[in-house]
Amino acid sequence: QKVAHTVAAYGVMFTPHSWGNGIGILANAHLYAATSDRGYFEFPWDPPEWAAARRDFALQQPLDVDPTGLLVLPDAPGLGFELDEQRLSQTQVAGDTIRSNN
Repeated sequence: QKVAHTVAAYGVMFTPHSWGNGIGILANAHLYAATSDRGYFEFPWDPPEWAAARRDFALQQPLDVDPTGLLVLPDAPGLGFELDEQRLSQTQVAGDTIRSNN
């Protein structure tokens, strides 16, 4: 938020780069919506290879992109999403216990 306000004071456009899954996109999109009134918000959207089902697999409801390419922010509490716990449990990878070298 501090960076967004600082660059605005210098007349520079704040454009966050938000590459990743729906959780990170929503966090950055809410920051952008709260701090900017112009410009662009960059997020991964390149169907069919990189569409909502792949990008937002961890969310119960994928992010909505309207026909003009605008991201529609959900109005649910918090960042507006619920995790798909069942899907996450299916994609969990078992790992070794982390051991201390002490």
